[in-house]
Amino acid sequence: MWYFLRVGVPVIALVTPVLKLNATIVKLNENFKSLQRNYDVHTTRLNSHGIRLDEHEKLLAVHEERISELNKRECKFDSYMKHKTCKEGE
Repeated sequence: MWYFLRVGVPVIALVTPVLKLNATIVKLNENFKSLQRNYDVHTTRLNSHGIRLDEHEKLLAVHEERISELNKRECKFDSYMKHKTCKEGE
């Protein structure tokens, strides 16, 4: 009996921290897997939003070009109307 107390107590003292460490490592692995899944979801959504943003930027460029062309036409029309009005007034 004395032998078991001399040998058993140190063995238990060594095994208990190792078991706790093992449980902690298992929890850490689960947390890491969860973070990895969340990261994958966020990456997918970010890529999707990036594609949509690129499409919107292309549309914006087209609309800006159209507005610029309309402004040029408006200026030409305004200058035509001024010129026409001046000639009619003579």
